[in-house]
Amino acid sequence: MATGEAVTVSDLPAEITSSRDKAQDQASAPTSPPTVVDLEAVERDAISAAIVACHGNLTLAAKELRISKSTLYLKVKKYDLDKLVPEARVSIR
Repeated sequence: MATGEAVTVSDLPAEITSSRDKAQDQASAPTSPPTVVDLEAVERDAISAAIVACHGNLTLAAKELRISKSTLYLKVKKYDLDKLVPEARVSIR
């Protein structure tokens, strides 16, 4: 309970003030810059993984990636993944 007309920090229970102190400590601590991710590399890796997981079946890979087959074909060409498709197909034989 507050002793005066206004509630001050000293009137608050310890569990509230300790979390406030932790937040202030974290805010004043130096932070590292966020990691920059190359989105094209992430996309290329996701497509490669889907092609391998689907054993070179591009129709199934497109479904797994939730993109159209024509979009997958364009991205396979864009990222020069043409050689991966036959290799993935051979791995199941």
